[in-house]
Amino acid sequence: MEANQFSDDKAAHLRNLIAVHTRRLQRLEITAATYGIDTPPHILIELDDLTEKIRNLEAEILKLSEQGQQEDGALKVIDDVTQQLTSDQIREFITFTEGKVTIVPESFRRHSSYHNHILRELRRQKLIRPFEGGNWQPGSHIEVTRFGTMVYERRQDELKRKVTP
Repeated sequence: MEANQFSDDKAAHLRNLIAVHTRRLQRLEITAATYGIDTPPHILIELDDLTEKIRNLEAEILKLSEQGQQEDGALKVIDDVTQQLTSDQIREFITFTEGKVTIVPESFRRHSSYHNHILRELRRQKLIRPFEGGNWQPGSHIEVTRFGTMVYERRQDELKRKVTP
């Protein structure tokens, strides 16, 4: 089940619980109004408990909504990044992510096309970085960032389609 579907199902379930608790609350309010000052303590306690349950359920729905918005925002960032990458950058990114290439080649030269258009751009997009830190050097280890891993996991099929003839 997809994360969005799960949170939609959970929110629907929470709304159903709110509806049931609200009906009970309304009936108890009528009962309490009928008794007036002589309302039994168990009814007053139940009124307080139901009010609190409803507030908590509403807060949980709000939290689910905010999480969904955050996830939507993260997916938009991922989409923005993947749309900016060229075929060559995608090809190299896949190679790095799948562990086929993990070291900058000894033939590497600063300001070469490979440096400027592949390594620098993938680093600028926060997808990779030199494991040792600092600048790219021949023999540097290429580390895929956590964000890069997330991009690959979420958009792997789409990325591969873009570079497969």
